[in-house]
Amino acid sequence: MQYCQPQGLEIKKRDSKNPPLFFAKEIDLSVAWRALLKKNITADVTVFEARVELADSLDKRKKQTGFEEPKEHWSDVFDLIFPISIETLKINNSALLFTNHDLKAPLALAIEKIELQAHNLRSRSKGERSPFYLKAKIQKHAKLDVSGELNILADLPEAQVDIKLEKFQMSSINKMLRLNVPIDITKGELSLYAEAVSFAGNAHGYAKLFFNDVDIIAPKQKYLGAKHFFIEIGTAFGNWLLKNRKTKILALRLPFDYRNGKLKIDSVEAFRSVVRNYDKTLKPDIENSVSLKK
Repeated sequence: MQYCQPQGLEIKKRDSKNPPLFFAKEIDLSVAWRALLKKNITADVTVFEARVELADSLDKRKKQTGFEEPKEHWSDVFDLIFPISIETLKINNSALLFTNHDLKAPLALAIEKIELQAHNLRSRSKGERSPFYLKAKIQKHAKLDVSGELNILADLPEAQVDIKLEKFQMSSINKMLRLNVPIDITKGELSLYAEAVSFAGNAHGYAKLFFNDVDIIAPKQKYLGAKHFFIEIGTAFGNWLLKNRKTKILALRLPFDYRNGKLKIDSVEAFRSVVRNYDKTLKPDIENSVSLKK
């Protein structure tokens, strides 16, 4: 093995006052000599304390997503940082931040303490998939777990993913909700359990959403307009009417299907799941009902 340790790597958008698009305190590269003898350059990569900062705005000078210029793409950035084939990838204590600068008081959506491991990315046949696991904290409190398998050698990416997000405080992104929906969530927790598969350019899966102790209308609340008022009243009434009689949790199962470039959400099944949850609690778990084998 041959080791290399770039430190303080930084990528910035040209002529921008935004923080660096990408920064890594240290990157360890371990090149495999056995593969090199076969004219292949593969390596194990470990990234320490990386930070990706994305920003959205109607003002192009403040916008920073990595897609602003025709020649820019995240795959190009990745190839620039790692101009080799990666066998094992590890990311330790890293963060992804997203900010909308159009808010009067910009609020960063933060995914922090990211720990990622992905193995056997290259040393396998074309039909096999590589396992990966990610855990992180969202807004410094909610636990995020993502695991699954992926095949980056397929002509079209193949993946099987399980996602679990627990006890996310919805009020922590209330400013973003007001800007985009608009709706106010002054109190309440969201938990998410989802499975999805992607194959031959299509995708299929479901997401189960659980809303616990949600408070939408606060005393002395100010409304942005008539639309905001009616959305708040309708959402609050639906939440009060349909949440489970015993647990007081509003839950729904949202099946989705993406084929031929079109996303289809089964809204009928979603509504039926809400009604079923009123009497019989929807289980907060991964069902293991979606897989590439099926």
